[in-house]
Amino acid sequence: MADQVPQNFENHTVRPSSWLLALLLILTGFVAACVGLFFEGRSVGPYLVGAGVLLNCVGSFVGVGLVRIYALKLQDRIIRAEMHQRLRQILPTEQQADIQKLAMKQLIGIRFASDAELPALLRKIVNEDIQNSTAIKKMVHDWQGDYQRV
Repeated sequence: MADQVPQNFENHTVRPSSWLLALLLILTGFVAACVGLFFEGRSVGPYLVGAGVLLNCVGSFVGVGLVRIYALKLQDRIIRAEMHQRLRQILPTEQQADIQKLAMKQLIGIRFASDAELPALLRKIVNEDIQNSTAIKKMVHDWQGDYQRV
């Protein structure tokens, strides 16, 4: 996150252009298919319908991909908020400063740990600078399942 521009009122708005690409593909495909149906008896008609269907498929794939990406980003934000709150409640005062040091992958890894093992696991992760969420998950002994993932 060090390479990010500091956010302020002037630059805080995000306008994802990927949705415009998906919308443009689907809209162009719809128009092409309609025009192709209008020219049904001519040689260009089937090609326009085919191009319209293809553009609609590509636009739909882009849209579905974006939905998945956005769901995962939202899930990560929820995990961060949930784990920060949980850690503030569980950790002793001397470990509270470690909460802000944790990267997203570390939070994802420790979220399956029980409340009892979290302080020791967090200390090990911070002291050894373990960044890999899979490695952290393998360190969890008392696994607490998350059955409400996206």
